[in-house]
Amino acid sequence: MKKRINLTARYYELKDKFKQINDFFSKVEIKYNQLSILILLSLLASLFDAFSIGLLIPVLKGVIEGCIDENQIILYREIIIYLKKSGVFSEKNLLFVLTGLIFIAAVIHQLLEYSARIKTCNISRNSTHKLRQLILSKYLKFGKTFFDNNNYSYLQTLILDFPEKIFNLFILLRKYLTFFFVQFFYFILILLISWKMTVFLLIAFLILHMGILRIYKSIQQASKRAIHAIKQINQKVYNILTCMPLIKVYHQEEYEYQAFSAQSKSIANIEIYMDKKSLL
Repeated sequence: MKKRINLTARYYELKDKFKQINDFFSKVEIKYNQLSILILLSLLASLFDAFSIGLLIPVLKGVIEGCIDENQIILYREIIIYLKKSGVFSEKNLLFVLTGLIFIAAVIHQLLEYSARIKTCNISRNSTHKLRQLILSKYLKFGKTFFDNNNYSYLQTLILDFPEKIFNLFILLRKYLTFFFVQFFYFILILLISWKMTVFLLIAFLILHMGILRIYKSIQQASKRAIHAIKQINQKVYNILTCMPLIKVYHQEEYEYQAFSAQSKSIANIEIYMDKKSLL
């Protein structure tokens, strides 16, 4: 029963967040059809990128070996076989046709990627403009007390810089989306080339990912130790400088020097450890 209540609360929470996002999009005039076009452009750009790479592999192998086997041209072998049987081109100019297809696919990929970037920038800039207008319109409705109790520089920053930062994140999100599509199509391509190689790469990727996580955690722990050690040495230096007369009276110069040297060496060792891990 408790689990069902939590799921219901979670549902209404997500529904409320979606409504807030929808209201925000409406106010800054971001339309869902624009986002759909943007996603489609990114998807097609990634597809043609994988298409060109998929043709490039057998072409490079054919150049090295001196011949091209259409059975090695993943996804496109039936098209190539059909064209060869129809007499459109011979084995001799197969390499040129494939090279032309690679070039065309690469050009289409660049055009689609450029269109996606332009679309992203247009949505981002127009929405930034609308958000600036929206913030200023809210300011104009406030009374004198509001402006007396707030810093003018902060209010100015909120109008000019805050919208820019928000929609810079939108541009970054589009880049991550394209990266996801590219990795997905590359995975499909590798799977079609060799499922054994795909399994090997997945295992290698998991091992690499786990190794990177361990390195990241060790750097985090070392960073915490470094922060603690730096706080201690700061306190130590402060105590030495403020208590210098007492140190002189009791002849503790050597003791304080050795204690400081030990703490400084500890910090250096931690930083060396962090450098080694971060440079892997």
